Amino acid sequence: PRVARRFNDLDTGQITGGIYSWYDGKSAKTAFSGKVTKFADSFLGGSHDFKLGVQFNSGLGEYTYGLNDYIYTYGAIPAYGYTQLPFTQGGRLKSVGVFADDAYQVGRATINLGLRYDDSKAYFVAQDLLDARGNPTGVQSKAVDELFRWRVVSPRLGINFKVNERGSTLLKAHYGRYYRGIVTGEFDNTTPSITPRYVFSGLYSASGVPLDKELLSDNSRLSVDPNLKNPYTDQFIAAFEQQAGPNLGFAVSYVYKRSEQQTAFPDIGGTYQLVPYTAPAGANVAQVYRLTSGADSRRFQLRNDDRMFANYQGVEFDIKKRMSNHWQANLGLTLSKATGRGGPSSAPATPVTSPISMSGILGPNLPDSIHNRRPAVGNTPMG
Repeated sequence: PRVARRFNDLDTGQITGGIYSWYDGKSAKTAFSGKVTKFADSFLGGSHDFKLGVQFNSGLGEYTYGLNDYIYTYGAIPAYGYTQLPFTQGGRLKSVGVFADDAYQVGRATINLGLRYDDSKAYFVAQDLLDARGNPTGVQSKAVDELFRWRVVSPRLGINFKVNERGSTLLKAHYGRYYRGIVTGEFDNTTPSITPRYVFSGLYSASGVPLDKELLSDNSRLSVDPNLKNPYTDQFIAAFEQQAGPNLGFAVSYVYKRSEQQTAFPDIGGTYQLVPYTAPAGANVAQVYRLTSGADSRRFQLRNDDRMFANYQGVEFDIKKRMSNHWQANLGLTLSKATGRGGPSSAPATPVTSPISMSGILGPNLPDSIHNRRPAVGNTPMG
């Protein structure tokens, strides 16, 4: 059976009984999109290719988890155990977007203008509260109709310019703002239906209720900022393309990306002090944050954090020889650098009680990457 007590004998190391945990899950997505186009051959001094569209998206990811009672023993004598009622964890989203786009051709230039509006929200539905065997009790958790809502406008601008009449030399430029979609896994650990976890004596009452329970962890100290803002990335691209012969061309492109309004789960209740730290051999950590206000003061909240960011810069060189005389070739080199700092995608179910945090409240740094080279000629890797 999937619901059964699990035993770990500390004398022998033998584990018997049921499985550690079980789960049931469901995920779903509903999407619709449509657009209309209109071409105008001569309007405001040039040709236009208008597009107007709408997109709808809804989704969910909800899972029921069961952690079987885990009891440590010395032989046949219970020492202590862990118990937690099964629970459902998960969030939902809805999003509606409309966009307008125009490719305006005048002379040697083609100008692309675009504007997009998105209205998205995250929410929780009421979930069944479950008994020890995972069956509904007839009671439900509280629904949250709007955990947070994002209403954003995204501009786009691009231009292609033929330097000469033949079009053998091209200049290209692009700017766009791109907003991130809602990720339910970022906030679903605050689901109201998640049950507390307890440590207990390893003994049960005659009716099977764990005895002498003490709270070990819950999500009562986790929250989501109702004014959470939509993270976004600004992207700039500039490119130069040159045809060097009937079948040969080369291009140089520069890309810059800057991500802002990134999210993290900082502790907004505790107070910290930087203290010296003697790191293990090989580690370069001179100071750590020590919690000075006590573990009960800690409150973690999903919010925007100015300390979180991501930058990317890259230059790409390409040489392409079209198929002729039975052969072709593509050579490319990308020199790039990515830097940033990212918070954890979720917070622990309960703030840890250790007074020392190795990474402070920022989470791990994103890995830096410099000079990424990709495969060069044809399908043969060169670097």
